[in-house]
Order: sequence, then structure tokens, then C-alpha cells
Amino acid sequence: MPLIPLALGMGAFFGPVLGSWVCLVYVLLGLLVLPLFANGGGLDYWQQPGFSYLVALPVGSFVCGYFCYRWYPMQGYRLWHRLFAGTMSV
Repeated sequence: MPLIPLALGMGAFFGPVLGSWVCLVYVLLGLLVLPLFANGGGLDYWQQPGFSYLVALPVGSFVCGYFCYRWYPMQGYRLWHRLFAGTMSV
């Protein structure tokens, strides 16, 4: 399952701080305890080429949550612009 829609959804629905914490806990669980990632997990996973993508997930969640909660009320056409800004941050 693609992680970008999940990370942006967490930022949009839970807010910038809680959404980024959820993504950060996901990355830490994959690094320390559980094999959550495509090639497994563990402390050596930071050497994989796609690790920077996982590091960017909490950042994208925070940016999307910030734009959704700090600006105008959520409306359809404005929400798409905010989700696009979060996608560009990842």
C-alpha cells in the first residue's frame, strides 16, 4: 500500500503534530522492532536506497496537517491544494 496517501491523511485528519508523530512511530517501529518495510526492517535498513523516503513521511504529514489546520476551513478545492503541497514536501 502506498505510504504517501496514508501519511498525508494522518496529517490532514489528526493535525500536524499528532500526524507526524504517528508517522515517526511507524518508522521507529520498523527500525527497531518489526519488519514493516518492503525489504524487512532493523537498524541496518538506513543503508537501503529508499530510507530517505521513509524519513520524509513525518515531514510531509506535518506540512499537510499545518496547511489543512492553520489556513481556511477545509473545502474541496482548497483541500486539494494543501494535499498537493504535502506531496511536494515528500
